[in-house]
Amino acid sequence: MQSTSEKFLFDLSGFHNLKKDVAALLQELKDFNSNAFNLWSRTKLATLSNTAISLNVNKPVVQFENVNQMMVVNFNDELQKLIREARQLTVLGHSIPEQIKKAVEQAKKFMRQAKVLEKVYLLKLKDIILHYTAYSTLSFHFHKLKHHFLRKLFCVI
Repeated sequence: MQSTSEKFLFDLSGFHNLKKDVAALLQELKDFNSNAFNLWSRTKLATLSNTAISLNVNKPVVQFENVNQMMVVNFNDELQKLIREARQLTVLGHSIPEQIKKAVEQAKKFMRQAKVLEKVYLLKLKDIILHYTAYSTLSFHFHKLKHHFLRKLFCVI
């Protein structure tokens, strides 16, 4: 933007003042960005050390409720948010602190495991539903055939 404006606007009377204002604004934006990242880093590091945002390593990643046997994934939503934020800040060119990187990698590992277990569960659930549906269909046809046979039997007699 600066180089383009220099090529096209250099001959205007207020260009030098505009150039100074643009440079000051760019510096302000860089400072704001840097301060926001530093605040994010300090907050996440403090949160990680207080274990407010952590993996429940004492709990299984996946467990089943006693009542209806539904699968429950024990994965802290804040960890998903941390993974997303760290990825976005890395793309923006920020250097993520090592402790946060380690937490993100561990969270990704657990998330992958939870997703694999969820897929296995869903496949098994689908298999059960298909078997139940097939059984119900067979049962329905069996009863229909039985009624048809009995009608024919009683009509013949």
